[in-house]
Amino acid sequence: MNFISEKTIKNINFDFILNEIKPITEYGNNIKKITVPYTKGQEKRLLEELEKVNTFIKLENKRKFIEIFKHIKNITKVIENVKNDLVLDDVELFEIKNFLILLKKIKTILKQSSITYDDLSIIPLTHVYELLDPCNEKVNTFYIYDDYSINLKEIRYNIKQTEKKINYLKKEIKNELENKYSVKFNFRNEITVNKIDKDRIEKLLNEKRIRISRENYITYVLTINNSEIIDDYEKKLEKLKLEEKEEEYNIRQEISREIKNNYDDFQHNFNSIGRIDYIIAKANYAIKTNSTMPQISNDLEFIIKEGRNLKLEKALKDKDKEYTPIDVSLNKNVICITGANMG
Repeated sequence: MNFISEKTIKNINFDFILNEIKPITEYGNNIKKITVPYTKGQEKRLLEELEKVNTFIKLENKRKFIEIFKHIKNITKVIENVKNDLVLDDVELFEIKNFLILLKKIKTILKQSSITYDDLSIIPLTHVYELLDPCNEKVNTFYIYDDYSINLKEIRYNIKQTEKKINYLKKEIKNELENKYSVKFNFRNEITVNKIDKDRIEKLLNEKRIRISRENYITYVLTINNSEIIDDYEKKLEKLKLEEKEEEYNIRQEISREIKNNYDDFQHNFNSIGRIDYIIAKANYAIKTNSTMPQISNDLEFIIKEGRNLKLEKALKDKDKEYTPIDVSLNKNVICITGANMG
């Protein structure tokens, strides 16, 4: 930090001002954390930044940005995961999809507001969004759709058919047993029989398709045994579900690779969102404190009209006291003496 000492930073209340500027997103706060005062030789950069702040001060629809920023989640770690060749899960892919939906809204507002600064630009990543929404449903959810893979579609079809067959066979056995023994099984295919009713218990337990599920000191809970055919179908179902998981993993792996290919664009957007958020926070603080955009001079002069020490002004306001602004005009070779009687 050339030309500015830690003591000077403290004296100009830089940390106080910085603390009063409150971005909404983690991206904005990350930009804030690396903020340092502008130094000699950076006048052009300072003017550019002041111009951006002034643009957002005048912007009528900056509230739209704020409403979007309230819903933006920091997905930096998720994107770092794909950079390290990790396969993202459904939750992480949902977070990326949600981020891209909000990203598109930000880009639309920038366009409507005619804001074209390069460091505030948004890359929409439309192709990545389409990959996460192959059915073009445009909803804030994520699911591994059948459309991702013919193989997945076939596996899921077979799962449904197998489940239907199992349910049919179980229902068939259930109906036979209910009619034969005049009992009524619940939705878990269970019945409760009092241990006092020994004849009934004996008759039911002699049925090979019925077994004891659990018991207490008063009752038996009986359930239906699977037939060999049902057992075979359930083994088939288990195998199909493993195939489904494997195919879903392959699909998520391909999506993760494509996201990795756009790593730099995601980083650009993180920075742009942070910059927009931070600039809006500065603009709001400027409005709140009724601050004025300064004019930068290359001459050795320092002129303040109705200047205020915002930290001192806030401290006095908290005590219901009034702060009196002052005018200052300094030229070269000026000695400034301060002390206890400064007020």
